[in-house]
Amino acid sequence: MKKKLIYSTSAIAALCLLTSFSIPVQAADNTGSTQPVPENSADAVQLDPQYCSIIEQYITGISSKWDFSGFSENNLCYLAGYNTDLSQIGYYLSDLDGNGTAELLIGEVSNSDYTGMFYDLYTMASEEPALIIRSAERDRYYLCSDLSVANEGSSSAFESFWAYYNVNGSQLQLKEVVNLDSYYDQNSPWFYSTAERWGDRSTSISESDADGIRSRYEYMKIPFTPLSQYESADTAAGNPSADSGSGAESGGHSDYLQDTEQKAAEIEQQLHTDASLTQAELTSLAGSLYRLWDDELNRLWADLKASLDSQTMDALTQEELQWIEDKETAMNDAAAQYEGGSLAPMEYNLVGAEWTKDRVYELIEYLP
Repeated sequence: MKKKLIYSTSAIAALCLLTSFSIPVQAADNTGSTQPVPENSADAVQLDPQYCSIIEQYITGISSKWDFSGFSENNLCYLAGYNTDLSQIGYYLSDLDGNGTAELLIGEVSNSDYTGMFYDLYTMASEEPALIIRSAERDRYYLCSDLSVANEGSSSAFESFWAYYNVNGSQLQLKEVVNLDSYYDQNSPWFYSTAERWGDRSTSISESDADGIRSRYEYMKIPFTPLSQYESADTAAGNPSADSGSGAESGGHSDYLQDTEQKAAEIEQQLHTDASLTQAELTSLAGSLYRLWDDELNRLWADLKASLDSQTMDALTQEELQWIEDKETAMNDAAAQYEGGSLAPMEYNLVGAEWTKDRVYELIEYLP
């Protein structure tokens, strides 16, 4: 399956929203007990508006009943595909490294088999959400009561690891790790390291020592706020423009897009003028540009649905479905020119951004 770097299907997911609304394999035994939330990570932490787009993408995915590939293609944790209701997934904010910036965790609201586990962990970097780490099957991350992060993984019954980290800005800093590797040494399969998560077999330990290390980390029962209770930062602050489209009513069409146009111009300037950027950074910026216009398209579509009659919206919906198909073709064709090279994902996102921007300017003319 070809994994796309940015939200290539979010427009069609928004269409689904307009018309409607486990069995995971455990990596290893969770030996940590569970603890309540520490006082310094209360629910009162303010939601950064930049995190809203991530939360809203998960809402779109669950509401539109995406499968595993749908979440993956939209750069979200595919484990969310096990869930079918907005009350099953939630978000939680806590300043895990004490630097004054709250991190965002996405995870299941109630999962007795995996207490403390989360899907995604984000922080803010350069005023943009940055993914720190993501869980997967047999490679799961947990929040501990001391705000450290545990990682349990396994490749088989004979190879497993339990790694423990501190959050440090946009990275995880390894504290210590316990490895079980019966392939390496059947008689003494337990090992300890502070250097790397896997591969260091220089320090052999006993099973009781391994149990003692793992028992030091108590997994938190994370008090996720269900997505069904989510309010955007603007709505929570009493600003109706977040969900009523009042921006267009108060200032006309030019004002409606002013914020998005300004952000897009800043990204485009970086893309065209900053010669110090690496290819990976250029690709990330292209993805941010596509996501910016994709979010704007979703907002515009919701406002159109609230203001147009059903006959007009039905016609627009059919037109939009064809547009999405044409856009996807154009994006894939653009990436194919580079035959899987490092420029392919950047070109994919740039074409997607251009198509989506043009579509926004087409559709805004339907606003009253």
